[in-house]
Amino acid sequence: MSATLLLYGPTLLAWLAVAYKFPAYRRRRRAPDIRAFWLTLLALALAQTLLLPPIYVALDRLAGIPNLARLLSNGGGVIGCWILLAYLIQLNYPAAEARPRLRRAALALGGALAAMVVLFALAPVRVEDIEFMRRYGDAPFVAEYRLVYLLAIGGAFAVGARLLSRYAGVAGRPLLRDGLRLMALGGAVGLGYVVHEAARVVAERADRPFPVPHPELVTAALGATAAALTVVGATLPACGPRVGLPALYERLAAYRASRDLAPLWQALYAAVPMIALSPPPSWLAEHLSPRDLPFRLYRRVIEIRDGELALRPYIPPGLVEAARGLASAAGVADDDVSAIAEAAGIAAALCARSRGQMPAETATIPLDPGAADLAGEVAILRRVARHYRHSPTVRMVLATLDTEPATGAGHAESKAGLR
Repeated sequence: MSATLLLYGPTLLAWLAVAYKFPAYRRRRRAPDIRAFWLTLLALALAQTLLLPPIYVALDRLAGIPNLARLLSNGGGVIGCWILLAYLIQLNYPAAEARPRLRRAALALGGALAAMVVLFALAPVRVEDIEFMRRYGDAPFVAEYRLVYLLAIGGAFAVGARLLSRYAGVAGRPLLRDGLRLMALGGAVGLGYVVHEAARVVAERADRPFPVPHPELVTAALGATAAALTVVGATLPACGPRVGLPALYERLAAYRASRDLAPLWQALYAAVPMIALSPPPSWLAEHLSPRDLPFRLYRRVIEIRDGELALRPYIPPGLVEAARGLASAAGVADDDVSAIAEAAGIAAALCARSRGQMPAETATIPLDPGAADLAGEVAILRRVARHYRHSPTVRMVLATLDTEPATGAGHAESKAGLR
């Protein structure tokens, strides 16, 4: 049952993806991304279909050439790799740099395809057998044929995975980014398939035992996983909205952001409870409850800003500028300089309030203004929360505030809620 599923499942998935993307391809066939991904899916589906036992046998009988389906399937895999690789090279590099890379890729994959045809023609594979490598693994030219094929697709998998990951890093849409990452993961799994199969071919040719148990099942599992990841990744940007993935992404993003802001919010709430619309949730609700996540995040941002406003009179004069100078001297990025300065101001204010220090009558603390929208505010406050908990600059600034002779920097840190 598992072997049948591994054989037929990815093939069915590939054809479903081909059919699903075909309307978009027909409408926008001149768009290079649509054309490249659809043709890659088509090549993958055809290559897998040719290895299905009924198709394999029927095609070879029709052509009158035993095991021709094996050569056509492997050749289709190489062609599919070339289509996707050519698009990714043009996508990731300027034209002047892409052209020589395209020529090298075309020569490598075209040369491999020609060598495969020659080696297949020379190999004594004149008896039909769907278990091709089991029957002909020791035959002349078969190991060489297999290794050339594996080297060709392995190189394409390695380069393709790297280029997909590179482009995913600058992709704006979350579904596109994650789809590209899934395809890159498929390439990495495909590279594992190549290494496994190459080691198996070499072991068989050297008449050595192969250390992996059930190698045929491992081969099928790796191939099926690589194909499934590639198909799902290629179709995710289009089919994701139909199954509600954007809403799920939004809730997950709100959950992560709310969790990141929780320690800072809790420290401010402990000092200024009136900022909160409702008391802190229980541990279970904070970590596991999926209810009202966007609203919870919205309230958390507002309440942190309210807490900062209430604590501004407690920030010692010059402290924010000093923290900013220390962070700049350490060579951190500009956004992190501002976040460190803001975190140091909050920590110092919390420490001063906990000691019973009287607030200043007026507060002219040069804290940076917030962002114009919720997403920008969340991004700023996540940096502030991270530095509030972990920045050595914040701890250094707090250490300068602790003037009690019997205490040390640790006293100020504990007063600010950093431990």
